[in-house]
Amino acid sequence: MSSGETLVIKNAHIVFPHHIIDGSIVIEGEKIVSITSSAHIPSDAKIIDAEGKYVMAGGIDVHAHIHDVNYTHHEDFEHGSIAAIAGGITTFINMPLVTDVISAQEINELRKIGESSCVTDFGTNAGNMSEARIDKVPEAIKSGVGAFKAFTCPPYHLSPLGFERLMSVIKQYNGVLMVHSEDYEIITYLADKFQKEGRNTIFDYLESRPALAEAEAIRRLVLLAESTRVKLHIVHVSSKMGADVIRDSKKHKNVDLSAETCPQYLVFTKEDAKKWGSYIKMNPVIKTEVDNAALWHALRDGTIDMITSDHAPGTKEEKEIGNENIWKAWGGVPGIETMFPILLYETIVNKRLSLQRLTEVISFNPAVRFNLFPKKGIIAVNSDADLVIVDPKNIKQIKNKDLHYKCGWTVYEGLYSLPIEYTISRGEIVFEKGEIYAKPGRGKFLSTSPLKV
Repeated sequence: MSSGETLVIKNAHIVFPHHIIDGSIVIEGEKIVSITSSAHIPSDAKIIDAEGKYVMAGGIDVHAHIHDVNYTHHEDFEHGSIAAIAGGITTFINMPLVTDVISAQEINELRKIGESSCVTDFGTNAGNMSEARIDKVPEAIKSGVGAFKAFTCPPYHLSPLGFERLMSVIKQYNGVLMVHSEDYEIITYLADKFQKEGRNTIFDYLESRPALAEAEAIRRLVLLAESTRVKLHIVHVSSKMGADVIRDSKKHKNVDLSAETCPQYLVFTKEDAKKWGSYIKMNPVIKTEVDNAALWHALRDGTIDMITSDHAPGTKEEKEIGNENIWKAWGGVPGIETMFPILLYETIVNKRLSLQRLTEVISFNPAVRFNLFPKKGIIAVNSDADLVIVDPKNIKQIKNKDLHYKCGWTVYEGLYSLPIEYTISRGEIVFEKGEIYAKPGRGKFLSTSPLKV
């Protein structure tokens, strides 16, 4: 189906952030033109009968390491965007991995690659920020980038004074500062100590990055953000301690604060390292069942605003080297294709969230925070027709052979999910019952800048 035709989804349970209705959605071209309980169906329209199924806004992943020009053996725009639509993600924001994406030239070069390769819409964050490149913030904003990634820890550690300066500049342009928050002193001390002691297993690595490191880094960032008035976004919250600091800060600090977590911190614990070994190395590390439960609670009560994948695959060889020495293994896992299906299972079957809250944390809130709303993130008249259709009875186990990643592996294999049946991007059916219909180059670059770029 081309994006110029009329598409009607009828008999659907349509999920909004605060309610669910039964009805039909009429799409003309790239936009939703009608949401009604009794839609008139044009004679030449393509019809999808969604009886008994849910229709939700397409997922928005604002933290996915999809394309690094020097690491395309890990992932690239074509494979990563195909995996995205197979998993119901209709928009992703590329997160810089190793190679800087900060200047106008770097942003525009990445944009050109994405526009020629992506099958769905995309943007990019800027990073990894250093003190030497803070002066590039204005040109990044003018190039369509509204969010900037920085670290409180290696490998891109920024000092507290560096953070204060960066925050002040970002605030001038009403941008968002995204921070990997683990305390530099704690994790460098433990990593050095354990390596000197010859402690080289995955369990040693898990112990080297405790929840205290996350909580302490967030606490310090909140103080700086309260002073500078910047929009602060804490990425991949992994612990109860971290969530508790965020909750307390939102209640008692005068700070513009948002936060995300990821599926890996909701479904895995340290026990899973017995099965997956170095494959499950990531930063921050997976923790305990207590932390899992606390993060689900934080999603329900609004402490954590959204869910992202932190998609960051490495090759099998780069992971398996960790079986001899975990400190040498690549840190990161693929996750953009499995995120939404896992969360649907946890929501519909295990009742972890309501469907209304799920659409908030995977679509609506990311769109609002990162300047994509109301074009994206909502089922509404005149919004982009970015939709997914899900059959709540179609429970399946995740199998690596069904996924579209370049890396060829997943730590989510064997987990239960509710697969996406249809993915619709700007009115076009791009994924249907396991088949990819989108072609590279149809994806559009999306500005997340607070300016009209």
